[in-house]
Amino acid sequence: MDPYLVLECNGQKAQTKVHHGGGKYPVWNQVREYCDMGFQSFDFTVNSQNDEILIKCFDSDPGKDDFVGQCRIKVSTLCINNGVREWINMDRKQKLMGQIMLETRFTPYVQNDQQMHAQTFMHAQPMHMPQMSIQQPMFIAKETGYVPQNVGQTYYQMGGAGTNQHPPGYYPGSHS
Repeated sequence: MDPYLVLECNGQKAQTKVHHGGGKYPVWNQVREYCDMGFQSFDFTVNSQNDEILIKCFDSDPGKDDFVGQCRIKVSTLCINNGVREWINMDRKQKLMGQIMLETRFTPYVQNDQQMHAQTFMHAQPMHMPQMSIQQPMFIAKETGYVPQNVGQTYYQMGGAGTNQHPPGYYPGSHS
């Protein structure tokens, strides 16, 4: 399996690179030039906390790519404490197909003084358009619940420096 993710929000679209040979345990550990955190990130402008982000997983194949699963996430659930890091279920036809580790950072839109002055003069109310940054998606198959040990750099350290976080239901030694 050569998986990749497509993320959509308010007509905006982003896509991870294909993880060739990633199988059921791909890790997208790509760095964009302006991103110093060590993983691929995407920015979306959202208008409301009621907006949703749709994440679809595909298997890249010659000809036509196969749909693996998807999830919908309300932006409001991603704004808790200015961001979250959690496992999200991916479904297809109401059947659990696996999980992704989703890490987000919520950054409210800040206007510069000149824009604020112009809007005040025109008696217009400033419009705040928050930015949502989605980082390091990973697709993890539920059958084994195993997470590869080298998942790359993490933005938040869980359980101490260098500790990998495992999906719910993971038991050491249960994978083969």
